[in-house]
Amino acid sequence: KVRAEDMEKAITENTILLVASAPSYSQGVIDPIAEIGKVAQKHNLLFHVDGCVGGIHLSFMRKLGYDIPDFDFNVPGVTSISTDLHKYGYAAKGCSVIMYRSKDIRKYQIFACTDTTAYTLINPTVLSTKSGGPMAGAWAVLNFLGEEGYMRIIQTVQEAVKKLI
Repeated sequence: KVRAEDMEKAITENTILLVASAPSYSQGVIDPIAEIGKVAQKHNLLFHVDGCVGGIHLSFMRKLGYDIPDFDFNVPGVTSISTDLHKYGYAAKGCSVIMYRSKDIRKYQIFACTDTTAYTLINPTVLSTKSGGPMAGAWAVLNFLGEEGYMRIIQTVQEAVKKLI
């Protein structure tokens, strides 16, 4: 688990971004997002939360009444969050999401290249020439399960966790 004070000590004039996990992939530990958000604001830094493994799961745990610390845009200082829809979103592998607090930050994701003998290349995402199939599949799963379906699945997972520990 990262410590906000250790991250702050490591900041230099070259630091542009802080990153924390909610939760970490290997240990399932939620970093102190609120504390790191304060550090990011104090130093005027971007702050990304890697919610790839738990972004969806934690959100529904909170809705089910579990005590989950804030890890999302409720935390001042968080500027972007990522989540993988193929994990607890139950979509096919290959579809992830990055969300930004503001359009001003998102504009830096867009790639444009005019230095080519072909046509001007503009990619608003990292998708480029990959298939949109996983994205369409993720949309279908999200709409099929809906909030009730996800809450039912997450409750079942949490009940299994209780039995195991």
